[in-house]
Amino acid sequence: MRHVVLLVSPRLGWTRALARALELARQAQAILVAVAVVPKSDIEELARTLTDVAFVGEKLSADVAEHVRQEQETLAQEMLRHIEEEGRAHGIAVVTEIARTELHDAAESALARYAPECFVVAVPKRPWHEKLWGRTRAIDWAEDFAGTLETVEEEGS
Repeated sequence: MRHVVLLVSPRLGWTRALARALELARQAQAILVAVAVVPKSDIEELARTLTDVAFVGEKLSADVAEHVRQEQETLAQEMLRHIEEEGRAHGIAVVTEIARTELHDAAESALARYAPECFVVAVPKRPWHEKLWGRTRAIDWAEDFAGTLETVEEEGS
């Protein structure tokens, strides 16, 4: 069975990346594997920012981190539910999962499990001057991937 893997984050928009992944899955008559990536580093960064701004203590800081984790996972579940509905509307089988790890680990896991022909990765939109320096660090993991890799810039949420 053929697979197209879509890697998205609840912290980014994902509609453009989804549209591209659906198009590729339809062309290849493949299953779309949608992976919502919720890395611990993002949760810690968000919690640290909220804690620094509010000047809260260590106990409350742990509570903030747990709340942020729950919020990100809830957003990821909603996003995956919508992706499933879109796939169904286009006649494409969709497999969804939440990866509670860093992007490169989620990609390597998807590569090992599904052997996809293509990855579509939603990445943060960058200013034009950053684009001059080459691709985003978010896809450094893909240097050894022999298939197609497409990045789609999305606005942050």
